Formats: sequence, C-alpha cells, structure tokens
Amino acid sequence: MPLPGKSRYVMDARPAPRAGVTLFCARGELTRRCVRVVLAMIRAPKCLGTRLHGKVAGGGVGLVAASYFSMAVGAASAMLSELAVGIGPFVVGPAIERKIGLAAFSAMAVDADWRDAAWCERHGLYSRVYNDPSEMDDAVGALAATLAKSNPDAMARL
Repeated sequence: MPLPGKSRYVMDARPAPRAGVTLFCARGELTRRCVRVVLAMIRAPKCLGTRLHGKVAGGGVGLVAASYFSMAVGAASAMLSELAVGIGPFVVGPAIERKIGLAAFSAMAVDADWRDAAWCERHGLYSRVYNDPSEMDDAVGALAATLAKSNPDAMARL
C-alpha cells in the first residue's frame, strides 16, 4: 500500500531517541534496495558488527542478522513486526533464518512478540549481551582493536 502522496517508497534511516538507527522498509523499489543492503552486509569482505542499546524491530532485526557479530545490552529486545502490520518478513527473513534457524525464525515471525536479549543471545541473533552500555562499549573497543590487527584476507574468507 503506497504512502499517501508518494509514488515510491523511501528508506528513512535516522537517529532515533536513545536508539541507534530507525529503519523503515516497505514494498516496491525500496524492497530491492533493502535486499541489496542486507546482501552487501553479508558479502562484505570485512567483519561488520552491530551495537544494540535499545529495541530493534522488523528490518532492523534483519540488519542485525546480516552482521557478523552483534553486541547488545540487556534491554535490547527484538521483534519481527511485519505480520502484525499486514506484510511478511520476506526481505529480511532469509538472513534471520540463516542466523537463528528455522524454528526460532518461525516463532518470531508468527507471533510478533518481543524477545528479550537473553533469548536473542541463546538463539544466536546477538553474539554477546552486557549488563550496561559502558561495559559493552569497552568490549566493542576491544573487539575493534583485535579485528584491526587481524589478517584482512582471513577476515574476508569468514
């Protein structure tokens, strides 16, 4: 369903209050663009990571799944909201299913409930969960330093 007054959908990625980035993803030309973003993340020759300090829903879950490593605070819950708004998670679904498996993906997609950070870590969506943002920031810095010293050819083959 087109946005009022719009012939094409647009991607709206902007800072959200107390969160990282808000991503709106819908059908049409934007779907192809979203697919390209997720595929580019998966195929990138460098390890792309995500840092989560708030809730993530819909297409944002797909971006987390497409990243190689994700770090989150305990308050960073996740939800696939597409069915609740009348569409399916067809754009980001393959990346999420690859990351967490068919059973966990199906559960997320069908009931559109929030999953806490512990659930996300148990099922592999989040690599690590931290108690507070400063602890996570220290871990992100340490991981970035480690990756900066790593062999680029080896990282590209991961």
